[in-house]
Amino acid sequence: MLHEIRVNGYAAEADGPLDLGTWGSYGTEQLHFTFDAAWDDLTKSVTFSTDGYTGEAVTLLLPESGRVEVPQQATAAQTVCGRITVLGTCAGVQRISADLPYQTRNHSAVPGQAPHSLPSAFEEISTAAERACSRAQNAEDAAALAQTSAQVAQAAAQDAVRVAASGSNLSVDKSITNRTASSGSGQAHNNMPPYYTVGAQIRARRDVLMLELLGSE
Repeated sequence: MLHEIRVNGYAAEADGPLDLGTWGSYGTEQLHFTFDAAWDDLTKSVTFSTDGYTGEAVTLLLPESGRVEVPQQATAAQTVCGRITVLGTCAGVQRISADLPYQTRNHSAVPGQAPHSLPSAFEEISTAAERACSRAQNAEDAAALAQTSAQVAQAAAQDAVRVAASGSNLSVDKSITNRTASSGSGQAHNNMPPYYTVGAQIRARRDVLMLELLGSE
């Protein structure tokens, strides 16, 4: 059954007392909300309180169509003081309607198992948001890992280039040393004897001169 709800300013009104059927029934009652200009540009939600101000409550986001199905939680128990409250919000603005009473009637015991509670729209949205955040975090972690791996690979490549360059220089130095040792290019002239031979000859010549000087005296 479809129930028309008019929200003007802070007042929410139905066509007579709002009867949402028997407790335990669900999926059979719908509400259609219409709003005056005071609610323009506001994001709207509807809260069902099962027992006035102290009972459990469930909140649904209101779509653009203004039409919602009465949630199972709102009719889970018999009540003569259920309340429906509309909330509208936007940047710097919050509008809350006065309560719209509703009731659910009693009935005798019926066979069968009680159905499981259905999640509210907020619970579904919250779950979807958590999953989206988790996927986004996983993607961010994967991107960070890929960036770190790329940086490590780049650093390894740079180290390899430096090692290769050092090895090349070492090879050149060795080749120069080998050529010098084999060709004698480190001496003043290729035909001169090694320095240790020249030194010995100088020392021997000095000794001869000293003997000659001593003999002349």
